[in-house]
Amino acid sequence: MLILGSEPQVSLRGACPTLAQAQVLGSPVNAAYEAALKATGEWMNEHQRLIGLYRREIQMKKDPAPIAAQMAALDATKLSLLDSLKARFPFVAKAIALRTYLSYQNHGSSELSEPDYFAQSYFRFADFSDPAYQRMPLVQDAFKQYASNLAQLGHSHEALLDYVQAWLDPMDLPSRAHKTALLGLIEGFRGQNEDAFAAMVRTYLASYPQDNPDFLNQLRRQLASIEARLIGAVAPDIRLPSPTGDSLSLHELRGQVVLVDFWASWCAPCRKENPRVVRMYERFHEQGFEIFGVSLDNNQARWEEAIAKDKLSWLHVSDLKGWRSIAAAQYAVSAIPYTVLLDREGRIVAKGLRGAPLAAKVAELLEMR
Repeated sequence: MLILGSEPQVSLRGACPTLAQAQVLGSPVNAAYEAALKATGEWMNEHQRLIGLYRREIQMKKDPAPIAAQMAALDATKLSLLDSLKARFPFVAKAIALRTYLSYQNHGSSELSEPDYFAQSYFRFADFSDPAYQRMPLVQDAFKQYASNLAQLGHSHEALLDYVQAWLDPMDLPSRAHKTALLGLIEGFRGQNEDAFAAMVRTYLASYPQDNPDFLNQLRRQLASIEARLIGAVAPDIRLPSPTGDSLSLHELRGQVVLVDFWASWCAPCRKENPRVVRMYERFHEQGFEIFGVSLDNNQARWEEAIAKDKLSWLHVSDLKGWRSIAAAQYAVSAIPYTVLLDREGRIVAKGLRGAPLAAKVAELLEMR
């Protein structure tokens, strides 16, 4: 992006085929913008480095205060830059506000979890009702980064959409800011969270029906390719052999609340999670709860040994094809453990839940008749 002020003349130095890398001469405001972009990019990387160190100190039961102090100093540097830009280059300040995120460790509160703090405060210095954001391509990049990070924080589908909508609400509809923000969200959620991606695509199609027909048709095709496994859809059937060789079908479990649990004997996080799943099964099974375990093993003996050792007394199936499992492909499983929760009608109501959130959702579904 090129930002110009009231300069009587500026120069571009570069080759036409690579004009995006051209050097801009004679524009103080553009020079300030490029410097600020470089600085904030470096600070983003440093923030991630410090977060990693902070979490490591916690895991090792060490005092994380020195790391938190470094994060506080970085936060102060970010705010100092933002304040100086507001005084000299207000438009640049509004752009850099999109990249000014302060650490939870120094600006969060005990009333708010770190994932919720991130979701609610990522754009805290940006006023999206400001007309300046109508002509700022950086909006798309910022929302792409936001969505990509947000998708990894474990929010429920409903909470995630609420957080996103809170940032979109101040924007005029339709408007360039709203459109570019949606495009960024679509990019950020693509491949990260299919349900959020689908919601953003639907919003875009409804909001901008006169956009480029080829692009709109591309979005429709992408939406159609994943609709069968979105929240609210009837879950695709899985029919695979059990350890004894019998063919078991997911659709035959209609009438029960069912957890489809993708796992494997070689998956350490899966095995660590299994005791909690066992306790949940014992708590809810008699009330109409069933688990349909889908293993990504490729060795029958190890699969059966893990079932016995972990005392997994529910239904199990596998085609013993590892990551080439047809069921994993049907459900776009890219990491395990991975769960898909179905209601009594076989509709997908939640994905990726574990631990207490999963147990709470199961209890809620069992109470519904």
